[in-house]
Amino acid sequence: MDRRRGFVALGAVTTLLLVFVWAASAEIPRFTGDLPIPDLDAPPPPPPEEIEQPTDEMLWGEDEWDEEPRPELDVNWDVLDRILAVVLAIVILAAVVLAVRQLLIWWKGRQIDRRQPEDDLGDLDAAIAATGESAQLRAATEGDARNAIVACWVALEDAAENAGMVRSASETSQEFTERVLAHWDVDRSTIAGLAALYRRARFSRLDLAAQDRDRALASLERVHAAIVARRDAERAEAERAGRPGGPGAGVAQAPGAHSRRPPS
Repeated sequence: MDRRRGFVALGAVTTLLLVFVWAASAEIPRFTGDLPIPDLDAPPPPPPEEIEQPTDEMLWGEDEWDEEPRPELDVNWDVLDRILAVVLAIVILAAVVLAVRQLLIWWKGRQIDRRQPEDDLGDLDAAIAATGESAQLRAATEGDARNAIVACWVALEDAAENAGMVRSASETSQEFTERVLAHWDVDRSTIAGLAALYRRARFSRLDLAAQDRDRALASLERVHAAIVARRDAERAEAERAGRPGGPGAGVAQAPGAHSRRPPS
């Protein structure tokens, strides 16, 4: 087998050498024709004819440059003035309406801020009812800790809604509730703790334990106690100042009656 391969290789090399030898000995084709000899005595070619450059008259015509004046636009300035006046009036009217709306909101908030103490007592009584035993019991009987926490915060929202204070358009329900409770001097850490539990129960899927429900119930009880304390303080101040709700406030004097003094 090895000897056969050697013969094949030798034959291939020999064939390749023969091809190279044949190519080297082949005659290269050469051009043997006659080249044309130029005629030196021939006259030169004629010069090119001169081309006339185009003029403006040739391109555009003689009458193109004599343009007639364009007619002026016929604008009805009276109609345009009326349109602008109507647009300006609409803009001014919208600005006035917006200003009046903002003024009414500001005035309403000012009137609520200038409430009489007895009005505050009415708001406090409504808040006490919203966070009282029924709300606490309803939250405590919730089987799920998540629902119990939400019920505690809903009780605070009910108390804030019954407060009679104006909610700003930019305030969320949670922000409004926190502001109203802070107005009644409720401990801010208590509000923040219950608000954090509410956000966790309402907007997340994290697990909540029974301890979280107990913390929410305790926060609701502390808020209720703080509102009761504020109501009692307002009532005591009203009684000391002789305002409605104080001692003797419901006793009316007859017209023309004078107080009797003991003889000196």
